[in-house]
Amino acid sequence: MRSALLDEALPRLVAIAEAWEVSLDHATSQDLVQAILAQLVDPVIMAEVWQQLPSDSQRAWATLAKGDGRMPFAAFERKFGVLRPMGPAKLERERPWLQPANTTETLWYRGLIFRAFDRSSTPIESAFIPPELLVALATDARLGLASDLVNTSSERAPTHDVFSAKESGSRHDRVSSWLLDDCVTILSHVQANPNLTASDWPSHVLNNVEVLLQGTRDQAQFAAHLIRQQGWLRLSQRGILRLNAREVMSWLNGSARSQLNSLWKTWLASSSWNELEYVDGITLEMRHTWRNHPVEDRAAVIKVWEQWQSTLGASNRPGVAVGDAVATFAKEHCPDFLRPSGRYDTWQIRDTLTGKFLGGFEHWDRIEGALIRTILQGPVAWLSATAIYESPPDQAVLNFGESAVFMIQPWSRFERFQLARVADAVSFEPNVGYGFQFSNESLTTAKGFGIGVPRIIEFLEKTAAGPLPVFLRKALERWGTHGVEAKVEQTVIVRMKDSATLDTLIKEAGLQTFTIERLAGNALAFRFADASQIRAALLIVGIIAA
Repeated sequence: MRSALLDEALPRLVAIAEAWEVSLDHATSQDLVQAILAQLVDPVIMAEVWQQLPSDSQRAWATLAKGDGRMPFAAFERKFGVLRPMGPAKLERERPWLQPANTTETLWYRGLIFRAFDRSSTPIESAFIPPELLVALATDARLGLASDLVNTSSERAPTHDVFSAKESGSRHDRVSSWLLDDCVTILSHVQANPNLTASDWPSHVLNNVEVLLQGTRDQAQFAAHLIRQQGWLRLSQRGILRLNAREVMSWLNGSARSQLNSLWKTWLASSSWNELEYVDGITLEMRHTWRNHPVEDRAAVIKVWEQWQSTLGASNRPGVAVGDAVATFAKEHCPDFLRPSGRYDTWQIRDTLTGKFLGGFEHWDRIEGALIRTILQGPVAWLSATAIYESPPDQAVLNFGESAVFMIQPWSRFERFQLARVADAVSFEPNVGYGFQFSNESLTTAKGFGIGVPRIIEFLEKTAAGPLPVFLRKALERWGTHGVEAKVEQTVIVRMKDSATLDTLIKEAGLQTFTIERLAGNALAFRFADASQIRAALLIVGIIAA
């Protein structure tokens, strides 16, 4: 308190002295400060000064006291009024303590609050209550403040697990999560395609599995981001994209709940996924002059979410309604959670539609409020899916029918990853599963992994908990013995009226330069990819093909 008073200009010391009924007959500022401090230890005078304060000033001081006696000065001014800037001469001339403009000035000129920069790496100017004054007022029973100034907040550190330990579950739990499903889809594609390079990640990979993905494109990008952040990808010496098999298999062998927890922790620690960039309707400009901190930002949002739950006893299930409710709660109780300095003029954020910059606290809903909704309705909701598939407990993982496509249950993620090593994923049906089909390419890839037909049949029978259809067993065994016996491909057929005309046409139109297979005396088969060039060659020699 003494050092804070000694730093003040004489006019303010005069204002404080008048409020505390201190005589002004002192030779120096130090003498005046000593006289003010002497009054502070008098409980009678202290009580009188407090009682003279307007009720709104008492509440403002109590608010600051509840925050351990410190708050960013910009935030305090925004909430309780701006302290008008005045030099010593203007202070002496206008004597603003006689008619303070707002609550901030009332407390300021009574010496009940001060301001100074803290000593953090990013100095913030704070409004603060000197410790002696904080203790004296907060513990004086006659002021009736003891119960009001007790910090009753139940702040907790952000939760680092989506599920508690008792909910860890097993790999066979049927937890519904599009995020887990899409992660397995992406991992399976990388595993089954040995020629992918770094440039294929992630756009080319996501394009190739688009029909199998359950999430939107942004959600698929999020899944791909988590996969990379988990350290599941590597490049071979030849620059080929590979999986770190041990880490991937360890994750797949865990329960759905442990898998989500692993992704949750990865997301919390990721500095390269910036949710502020995904807030609708805004554009981040001039990034070389400022930056936000994604890891700290999402931790702050989760902390506010948990405070909201604790304060209101609300549900912890994320969603649209929760996002709106938490944003409302944050604006009322802790609006500066994202910018603790209380300054809202340092970020360069533009309204995408109007092109105007969104500087100032009046745009809180467009930035802070929108970020809360983006995080809670986005990653938090995506990482918290806990619905259980409604399927009979004895239902087999694999379901065979009479068609070539067979289905695997969506919750069987470990088995689906294994199946993708030997068969092609061709379809996805919500609440039904993923469709797979064998092909020469998939079986050849499996052979490259050292997986022969007997092992494939053994895996299918074990997973399906029943015998394979006769036709499927026969087809697999026949391929294992004879390899490829048939070829299915798209072709273009050119059919003429007679073989003589066809022979002449081949020479005149230069058709012999194409890959040709003669099907009959008057018919030729070409590659499907050459169809347009074949039509052009016929037109040049005067023939318009049907």
